[in-house]
Amino acid sequence: MGAKAALRRLTELRSHETFLHEQRVGALAYALSARLGLPPGTCEAYRHAAELHDVGKLALPDTVLEKPGPLSPAEYALVQRHTEYGHDLLMASGMPELALAAEVALSHHERWDGSGYPHALRGEAVPPAARLVALCDVYAALREERAYKAPLSHEATRYYLLHGGAARKGPGSIQFDPALLAVLASAPEVFEDAFARG
Repeated sequence: MGAKAALRRLTELRSHETFLHEQRVGALAYALSARLGLPPGTCEAYRHAAELHDVGKLALPDTVLEKPGPLSPAEYALVQRHTEYGHDLLMASGMPELALAAEVALSHHERWDGSGYPHALRGEAVPPAARLVALCDVYAALREERAYKAPLSHEATRYYLLHGGAARKGPGSIQFDPALLAVLASAPEVFEDAFARG
């Protein structure tokens, strides 16, 4: 069993919900990158990286990951560390084929406007694969049922991402790469179909 397969299996054993989420995000990442016209090899690399974007959550306690209510500030700070834990875990493998996954694990919570974490990167300073996975990650999370929330429909998720709180937190505040949001606006079936398949 390769390192990627072993980490995916470990994630599945720890949290089937996280495993399914990563699988859906992988399917979304592949579909979105294909829609953007990226080469098939790049689309597949983005899928594999997306499927490990939350691997750092393996280092977090269940009491935090499965908490049904709001997180305390200390708990939220701990959850934010999953980006660094994931990066470090993937880089420690020493396997060049996991370098993109490590980059995505570290940067998938960065935001286009610089308000993300862990390094407050802005715009094109956020790696392209991480920008793409960020949108796919939030789309999937909104569509999924969680202990603390009901799932949203595709249309409600699309509206929220394009016009609601996740996309805009005030004038000039944009969470996602506008070019990626444009695909969600003009070709929403890419997201809906990939989520259903994932």
